[in-house]
Amino acid sequence: MTQQPDVEIYIKNVVLNDLASWLAEVFSDTDIKLITNIKLDSPKPVTTHISLDEQRIELMITPRAAGKAYTSIWFKSQNTPWESDLVCAHSALTNMDTEVRCSAESYTESEEEFSEKWWKLTRDSKELVVWA
Repeated sequence: MTQQPDVEIYIKNVVLNDLASWLAEVFSDTDIKLITNIKLDSPKPVTTHISLDEQRIELMITPRAAGKAYTSIWFKSQNTPWESDLVCAHSALTNMDTEVRCSAESYTESEEEFSEKWWKLTRDSKELVVWA
């Protein structure tokens, strides 16, 4: 399977300590203090860099990215350990007991219309939903 150009997931009611722990397990150079101090009541994106096998990856965390409940976690690189958003979402659920959503299809700039089909995952379920 081909790597996506980037990976993005949406975490419902994210607990920042859980997010920081998960990222620190997967990546080196994780700025735990920055992540745990993100203001979840503001939709202002926070950008940082993490490392994987000496590759620097830009990470953007955006609270309230989809309504008030969902925080976007966007790895702006194809050099992640996951081949898709779905694999990343499953990885996140190993450290978080919440709901994670991700696009059902890889997005490309040439698409005229963005797919409204999303994976909705919890530790116990996985379903395809329309998220408009």
